[in-house]
Amino acid sequence: MNARLAKLLRSHLLQDVIALYGVQVARKIIPLVAVPVLARALGPAGWGVVAFVLSFSTFLILLVEFGFDLSATRAIARVRASTEDCARIVSGVVGVQLLLYAAGVLVAIPIAYAIPALRSEPLLVAVGLMAALPQALSPLWFFQGMERVRVIAGLDIVGKLLSLAGMLLLVDGPEDAWKVLALYGVAPAIFTTAGFFLMFQMVPVRVPSLNSMRDSLVSSWPMFLLKASKSLYGVANVFLLGLFAPPVIVGYFAAAEKISTAVYGLLNPIEQALFPRLSHLVHQAPEKALRLVRLGLALTLSGGTALMLAVIAGAPYLIQLLMGPRFQEAVPVLRILALFLPLAGVTIALGFQWLLPLGLERYMNRIILAGGVINIALGSLLSARFGHLGMAWAVVSTELFVCAASLLTVAAVAPLWPAGTRATIPALLLKRAADPIAER
Repeated sequence: MNARLAKLLRSHLLQDVIALYGVQVARKIIPLVAVPVLARALGPAGWGVVAFVLSFSTFLILLVEFGFDLSATRAIARVRASTEDCARIVSGVVGVQLLLYAAGVLVAIPIAYAIPALRSEPLLVAVGLMAALPQALSPLWFFQGMERVRVIAGLDIVGKLLSLAGMLLLVDGPEDAWKVLALYGVAPAIFTTAGFFLMFQMVPVRVPSLNSMRDSLVSSWPMFLLKASKSLYGVANVFLLGLFAPPVIVGYFAAAEKISTAVYGLLNPIEQALFPRLSHLVHQAPEKALRLVRLGLALTLSGGTALMLAVIAGAPYLIQLLMGPRFQEAVPVLRILALFLPLAGVTIALGFQWLLPLGLERYMNRIILAGGVINIALGSLLSARFGHLGMAWAVVSTELFVCAASLLTVAAVAPLWPAGTRATIPALLLKRAADPIAER
């Protein structure tokens, strides 16, 4: 028993899960320590403006990431034994990301000018767009693919602690809103700079070629569509509500979403650690892949359910502790958003831990795109009439659709408990290899 425990503790997968939980604490939980100070200093309306600008800059981050956190992770996981292949992938990804950032800024500026709430805050928009660059260029995908996340997890934690210290010391009132946005970029800048240095210690630096950049774009296009569609019922919620409601209402919703997103982040390390391992196992050891994805489903579903119950019970205390008495209107929003957690756990396990490693992203693209359209329609209708509560119900309704569609899709094309389990994965991979164009 002791030998088995010692072997488990030495497992790269377990160590990466622990390291990724450290990253999630740094990215989701540590910033919540600053929320009480920021909420009290900025007030609901000021917090709403900051959240609106952050939501706008997130679209730029999404464009620059271009789904590489999924596609490039999978690509590195498959060729990590070849330094030259890894270097080619890295150069192509980084080259594409720099071009996308330049193009994204050129498009974002006139869009911001066309939206009154953003046009009146040019400094906040400019700082938000600049802070987006280091966040979007994060090389975490490389270390996930190499299954060496623990190498740089500490850097992310240190960067977030520095950002937190800056917010606590420098933000005193609504006039300091631009400092909040700038400090959101400090931690990623530290993490990304150090990450690039470590990455280029492991692979040689290559000047991006047109072929490597084209290959990166083509291979990640389905993943970008997936992430872009997901943003329609994820990061777009605050932005969408801001088009229909005043800043104070946006502030209430953003406060609840901030907390629910941090809680949801507790499920992310399971996905991030299992994805590269499953991408490798589906080709090398299909039966192990099936066992591992079943374990992932059990973990994310049970974890999501436990978190939902905890948030529903503790919502008044969480809002009072983290946001202050002026944000009590956010309590029912947080309770509604808590229903999202177990549904998202199932979606993670079935879609991102199973269909994507098998290369069946076209199914997830269809599901997520349909979910995004539903969210935009429901969010526009309900938020215009019911404000922050309507937006919360739109989010939960959309995730219910996505979860149900994922269950039906997996049952139809890649069942986890089929009669002929041993033949499932090889048959899917052979079908994909025989028809690569259709997969795209």
